[in-house]
Amino acid sequence: VLGAFTAGGNNLKTRSYFKAQGGGGNAPAYVVNLPGYNSFVAGIFTIPENDWRQRRVFPADPRQLTSFAVSYGARGPSGSFAMQGMSWQYRLNNSAVQQPDTAGVFNWVDQASIFEVYQYVQSGSMPRLDSLKQAAQPLATLQWAGVLKVDTATLQVLPALPKPGYNPALQPGLLNGQELVLLDGRSLEGLLVNPNALAQAPN
Repeated sequence: VLGAFTAGGNNLKTRSYFKAQGGGGNAPAYVVNLPGYNSFVAGIFTIPENDWRQRRVFPADPRQLTSFAVSYGARGPSGSFAMQGMSWQYRLNNSAVQQPDTAGVFNWVDQASIFEVYQYVQSGSMPRLDSLKQAAQPLATLQWAGVLKVDTATLQVLPALPKPGYNPALQPGLLNGQELVLLDGRSLEGLLVNPNALAQAPN
């Protein structure tokens, strides 16, 4: 750690104060602002710790992708599939799809590579989500593997929680078998496709 400081401000959140730690009661406090901006600088430190984290679900660069699999549960869509590939050469493993559409596969991989968590859920903050982690059968499981072990990730898509009290546009998920997350439902739809959507159209 290069240094530590305490950040705060006035009640109206119009002025920010920063004070270095370690100087005791005599350490000076400074008024801090961003030149040209009328902003409450100290406000960035009120962001929850989880909101500072990397939000990308699948860490590997698509060019380093070795395999990707989507398997659906009993309540999810039909037609599980898997891909294997390196250096942008992909093979779709599904007996129903004899000839994959290269452009469609590339587009799907591109969507997966930038797919992000909407929100990390702190344990205990949403008790009904905690219960899903223990008991719910996933609608789908997405597995992504890269060249390095750190580039491997698994995302389980869990059933949506009933209203009221929960945003129906957000889908619960379980990241790497451990961490509850909320996912944007519309973005997720682009990944939970039937393999036929990735097949080459008949001539």
